[in-house]
Amino acid sequence: MGYKYAYADLSWVREQGDAVEHWKNLFHEWSMANIYITKLLSGDITVLGSYVSYIDKHRNELVMGLLHILRAANKNQLNIDRTLELYQLEIEEILNDLVKGSYSRNLAMDRQANLIYELAYYYLNKEEHSKGFDLLLKTIINFQNLNNEKNILECVTLFERFRNVANQEIQDQYQTQLLGGFSHEEKGCYISYGF
Repeated sequence: MGYKYAYADLSWVREQGDAVEHWKNLFHEWSMANIYITKLLSGDITVLGSYVSYIDKHRNELVMGLLHILRAANKNQLNIDRTLELYQLEIEEILNDLVKGSYSRNLAMDRQANLIYELAYYYLNKEEHSKGFDLLLKTIINFQNLNNEKNILECVTLFERFRNVANQEIQDQYQTQLLGGFSHEEKGCYISYGF
């Protein structure tokens, strides 16, 4: 943590001018954001308000900011319902629009898929299973589109952890998604979807 505080201190910079001040301010903001993230990930919820204020000022960092908040919540079993309510419209927009921001399409899709995964994880842990499974199935689709096998495996692991509370319809959708269009094999009934 000391390193994060150290790179915020730019008192050693001797140059002056508007450009220098601009970059000093940016480095200070980035270091503060990193300090908030580090504290959140360690379970310190007291910095959540400050980090949300930072995100509000830097809307281009919304997806990554929400992703950090959700990861901290999932890691430390934090309740962030109020924060999610605050950004409800933006989250719905992110869920419906694959590409937002100034990043490449694949990077934006990867960040969106990770955000949806963390939301699924959060809601499944809160026993809001219907919402969690719906989001988990969406993120599997996104990771498949990105050919991201590592994250697909994480989705499978998360699904299996909560399989016992998934109704048959959810299990069928999950199986259909993973097998690329086939379901009900165990019943001897083979149904093709789209092939």
